[in-house]
Amino acid sequence: MSVFKKKPLEARFGTIGAPEHVQREFTQIPIVDLSRLSSSSVEDQKSLAADIYAVATTVGFFYIKNHGIPDEFLDDMQDTARQYFALPLETKMRQYAGTRGNEFIGYHPTSDALPHDAQEHMRVSGGSGFESLAFGYELAGDPDKAEDDQMPTDPCGLYGPNEWPDDAILPDFYPAQLRYYRCLLQFSRRLLQIFALALDVPEDSFDSLVRPHSPSICRLMHYYACNPETEPAATGAHTDICLFTILHQGGVSGLQVKNARQEWIAAPSIPGTLVVNIGDILHYSSNGIFQSTPHRGINLTGEERYSVPFFFNADYNATISCLRDCVSDDRPAITEPFVFGEWMHRQIHGVKSGRS
Repeated sequence: MSVFKKKPLEARFGTIGAPEHVQREFTQIPIVDLSRLSSSSVEDQKSLAADIYAVATTVGFFYIKNHGIPDEFLDDMQDTARQYFALPLETKMRQYAGTRGNEFIGYHPTSDALPHDAQEHMRVSGGSGFESLAFGYELAGDPDKAEDDQMPTDPCGLYGPNEWPDDAILPDFYPAQLRYYRCLLQFSRRLLQIFALALDVPEDSFDSLVRPHSPSICRLMHYYACNPETEPAATGAHTDICLFTILHQGGVSGLQVKNARQEWIAAPSIPGTLVVNIGDILHYSSNGIFQSTPHRGINLTGEERYSVPFFFNADYNATISCLRDCVSDDRPAITEPFVFGEWMHRQIHGVKSGRS
């Protein structure tokens, strides 16, 4: 259903000229209360959708509180991630992504831990002073899968297979991470419906993009304690090539978001919250109405930092196009339709070739 009374397109969204990402003059990251997410009240849905619209069309980033994700899930995910990164490098290298050339799934050490001829593989991470372990979609991690569902394949490695540490070494790791992934995947599908309502279209308008599968990526990140004045651990400025990202920051701040004045606005860690940001795919699907804003992770604290982004992706074979309700003569489509997986493959190739 749509919770808003229909208005002409320009009255609802205004007009845009070019397809480039629009950066607004914000000075802080807003907070949205998601306690209304599970409400059956039309008024609650309407007010939440309006709040999401306000932040998604301006900042493109927002904290969420009262999100309903159990603290136990978050704590166990974070604790087992710390245990993993405390392992010796040679143990973590058993999950090394470069062994099979997968840009997404597996362990990525900091580049100076690798021989020179392997450092080119690490350039896609766009930063230094951190290590990460990423895992993606598997049927056991999807609470909404069909009984006869089969694991798909793809040339990008979005669907794995995942590289898990040995149960004999970290027996609690896989259960904790899989439980968190399942929770985030289900939560993201519901949040995607609120984004649809924010555009004044039926809540299921985006559902087909994440069916039958959503090859989402969860990336555990460990930033080393560095001298912030000489060698801060950082990821380069970027936008996310997904629908949206949900970030657990841990207790140490490091996220920065760029505004229209080219200022880096800090998004400090706030207890009890997660951070959501619009990705390029939702930007395209909304015809540029939702903003995919450049950001970076940088550790200026001198302490170790742990953060966990969950990149919510479309199905590999999903066709991405601008919603018809978001297109008009005065607001033309900012992109031609494209297949998500093929587009993702081109993005990877562009990064490896130094073109993006």
